[in-house]
Amino acid sequence: MTQLASDDFERAALGANWSTISGEFAWFITGSSDATSNGSDSSSNYSAIDWPDDQWAEATFSAIPIPASAGAGAGVATRCDPTNSARTYYRHLAGANGANDSCIGKLVGGSYTQLALASNQGWVNGDVVRGEAQGTDIRLLRNGTQVLSASDSAIAGGDPGLTFSTSTTGDPQFEDWAAGDFATANAPTKRSHGFKLQQMADAEDDGKFNELDVRNWWCEAFA
Repeated sequence: MTQLASDDFERAALGANWSTISGEFAWFITGSSDATSNGSDSSSNYSAIDWPDDQWAEATFSAIPIPASAGAGAGVATRCDPTNSARTYYRHLAGANGANDSCIGKLVGGSYTQLALASNQGWVNGDVVRGEAQGTDIRLLRNGTQVLSASDSAIAGGDPGLTFSTSTTGDPQFEDWAAGDFATANAPTKRSHGFKLQQMADAEDDGKFNELDVRNWWCEAFA
């Protein structure tokens, strides 16, 4: 996997690298240290680069909300509509409540569908929530361990970002964010140099080493 972008939010405003998803509120920075949202459905996508269709995004909780119902919580978004003209993306959500504290959902043109739901995952501040969209495999991970998965082909590509779905008790905060793709660098090929000497059979089968036998020895050089 390769990280393609990151943000530590250590500044006054979210800035030009981020856009707001159509029909939702924007995330913003609090205390020059954390990204947050304040009580309304909010999603911001990282639009500074062109993203591959297969992508992941992750963020570290510094304040985790308590979902009031299934499908609420905070987390990361994948495959957000890069034109910001449609409310279309995958949600990978988490919360501090035991019930319905993990969710994968999608919005397509503003129409929401829940894809997977789990409870009692034990999310706490400091946890890393990670969303992955790879082909039709849509996943939610907590600290690198998969919590939920779903199969869906509705959204083929877009930008990763941050998302918050109400209603919850408390507002979310993230201290950092990163995203990337699933490409792996090819390991360099190690080249060997040397000679391999191989003795052939005794050509005359006379138990003696002579000129004929020498011709049946060979030396293979390889790089």
